[in-house]
Amino acid sequence: MQVKKQYAPTNTFRNNHTIEATE
Repeated sequence: MQVKKQYAPTNTFRNNHTIEATE
């Protein structure tokens, strides 16, 4: 999660969250 937040400012975080679940 911390790493995702690094390249996920705000809106992108929501999209990344979905990818994280898949990973």
